[in-house]
Amino acid sequence: MGAVIRVLVVDDQQLLRRGLVMLFGTVDGFDVVAQAAHGAEALAVLRSREVDVVLADAKMPIMDGIELVRRCAQAHPDLPVLVLTTFDEPDVVQGAVAAGAAGFLLKDTSIESLAEAVRAVVAGGLVIDPRVARLALAAPGDEDGEPSVLALTLYKALHSESRP
Repeated sequence: MGAVIRVLVVDDQQLLRRGLVMLFGTVDGFDVVAQAAHGAEALAVLRSREVDVVLADAKMPIMDGIELVRRCAQAHPDLPVLVLTTFDEPDVVQGAVAAGAAGFLLKDTSIESLAEAVRAVVAGGLVIDPRVARLALAAPGDEDGEPSVLALTLYKALHSESRP
């Protein structure tokens, strides 16, 4: 077994945070080293704890996950943030990816898929839930036939030089 991946879980719902801690406890190679109820609390945690990946909800009070992604991209550019949320709204997906999220998954994903996604983003990959990618591809373009902003945002993220 390789090195253990240290995870920071950020979600305003305590039950979900505890559930993720329990689920990651069933998968070899992961250690949830900290939890936070919102983005501002997560940034405070990052000042005192070493983590390999942040798993964050998109919509939270005080500081949402998209702003957390933006601030992590500035202060911790090598720290991947994977957005895990119930929302597959185009503006949420676009905001997360444009802010620098290393991935976007819906909360109904299996623990096996989540663990695989976390491993991928820690290795430098970009992970987008297939349903979210389909949403981007289906999003209507403008009247001139240009692709939607969401599709362009995902395309740029997938073809960024900072990602393998």
